[in-house]
Amino acid sequence: MDNTSKKQNINDPLESRDSMEANIPKRNVFFYLLCAMIAFGLFIGLIFPFFAEYLLGTHKALSAQFKFLCLAAGLLVGLVNYLLFHLVISRELDRIIKGMYKISTNIQKALQQQLHPDNPCELEVTSSDRLGEVILAFNSMGHTIDERQRRERQLREAMNTLSDSVDLTFVGQVIITHIPAPPPWQHALLYALVEDEYQCIAMKNVSSDSVIKTLHADDLDFLETIAPDHFKTMETGKTCFTALEIIASGTSHSPSHITIAPLTGDETIIGFIITACHEFVPLSSDNQLRCRTYCDYVQPYLRSTLLHYKIQKLACVDELSQALNRRAGMHRLHEEYSAALRHKFSFSVILFDIDFFKKINDAYGHQTGDRVISELCQRMQTNLRDEDILFRYGGEEFVVILPHIDLTGAALCAERTRYFIRDKPFRIDQNELQVRISLGVVSWPRGQEEDIKPDDLLNLADKALYRAKQQGRDQVAVHTGTRILSFTEYLNSLEPLPTKRS
Repeated sequence: MDNTSKKQNINDPLESRDSMEANIPKRNVFFYLLCAMIAFGLFIGLIFPFFAEYLLGTHKALSAQFKFLCLAAGLLVGLVNYLLFHLVISRELDRIIKGMYKISTNIQKALQQQLHPDNPCELEVTSSDRLGEVILAFNSMGHTIDERQRRERQLREAMNTLSDSVDLTFVGQVIITHIPAPPPWQHALLYALVEDEYQCIAMKNVSSDSVIKTLHADDLDFLETIAPDHFKTMETGKTCFTALEIIASGTSHSPSHITIAPLTGDETIIGFIITACHEFVPLSSDNQLRCRTYCDYVQPYLRSTLLHYKIQKLACVDELSQALNRRAGMHRLHEEYSAALRHKFSFSVILFDIDFFKKINDAYGHQTGDRVISELCQRMQTNLRDEDILFRYGGEEFVVILPHIDLTGAALCAERTRYFIRDKPFRIDQNELQVRISLGVVSWPRGQEEDIKPDDLLNLADKALYRAKQQGRDQVAVHTGTRILSFTEYLNSLEPLPTKRS
């Protein structure tokens, strides 16, 4: 049969049935059975007269008339036996055949529409004989097919969902949600190789407070002996996951064992799934095959997502300072402005640069200047909140966005940052550098019209920064919207807090 006819058979259940019937061998078991029963009846009719003569002691049993009657009786018995068999057995076989064709039709229709069959692949068992065993064997085969289709459907749904997104957290959660593991293994973590470190990007039925978010080199002993295409089960106490807590029935438990399933790409373990169980339950060979197949399917999606994440970061992050670059920072500034406008909360902007940075470059070289910028940004990141945003505006100029912070809070943050930078010298190679910064502060909407644009805020902050440099550098200038004040002048302009009378 050529490929075209095979394809037609798959698409048309009736045509498939006709084609299969056309390929049935010409041998007819029922015809052979009829011939065998008739032959057996005739054989009994031939030998019965001799038994009758021996048992009855009369020569009349060997008469031609008696022999003819015996042959006729044997022929009749053979025909009756065949008819009885046909009525009883054939009817049961017809029921089995019709059920098989019906189930086959349902499966093929489901495959065409990529749906799960409505009816299970099962026939009613009505006897305890060999026919009953045939039906049981068919039901077992049907259940296997049904389970295979269910697994393929779940895997296809997971793959379709993964193909629709490149968000690292979302992809990780989809992968961890669809793990084809038995119930005792429904507690899992997914670690991915992000920026040369394995970070936990998704978890399921695990206490988040007990999870190690980032694994360092000392924590990765369990990966040294694991094969890329195998699982490794270990006692939890022998790993870095001793504090891990799994959640079951609303309560937390410490798992006794964990199993590591690596996700390998280009001979590198780009991630691994860790499943945990309260009591050790080994995976059967079938479950191992399912989990291994699942890992092989999802690892390309994880690898593509990690690559997209890396490219996206390269496009958004300034390579030298590791802060956001200007394009990404301005985008975040407009986002925070829109959020503040929509929800009516304050946010502030600090624009600062390094004082006499050109002198540092001239005296120590541009490499030293680059390292000053790099260390400055590292210090800034440790001094800011998680929700604050730092980006490089250009050269040695940087912008800090402070969501939900008013002008007073921003001024205090700027002054604290100034001291934080100046109080600790920068040690680069054998040089100890005294680095100073000047800062300009502005806030929205205090003292500003509500329709002011983000670029206008930067212009006001730039004017405040210019004033700080004019007044001697190494200080903070605050733009109130109507005038620019030094940090001390701004504090003095604030209304004093009311005091309680004694």
